[in-house]
Amino acid sequence: MSPAEHPAGRGFVALNGPVSPREARLVCDRVRAVLSAGVGGISCRVAGPIDLSVVDLLAQLHLLARRYEARLDIRADGEQWTALTTLLTFTGLDQVVGNRSLGGPASPADRRL
Repeated sequence: MSPAEHPAGRGFVALNGPVSPREARLVCDRVRAVLSAGVGGISCRVAGPIDLSVVDLLAQLHLLARRYEARLDIRADGEQWTALTTLLTFTGLDQVVGNRSLGGPASPADRRL
């Protein structure tokens, strides 16, 4: 789950749910470091079971991106995408995280990320 430098000058992080509080802190610290280095945004690929721990971490990453005037793009496949958007709506975070971040279901080209 560590962010890496993406070829397009963006950071990349892959999340596999559920996420423990310790993992969430580590991911946030690493994403903060990448964003503070001047990266223009973070691409986030979500996989595995989607629960509130994943939604909470995405909200934290969204806040980090806003603080650094960067963009957070979120991608997921089929069932994960449905679960993610359902939980974001249920928690009311679809209006915050979903405004510009949710890029939609992953395309075949995104699956390699």
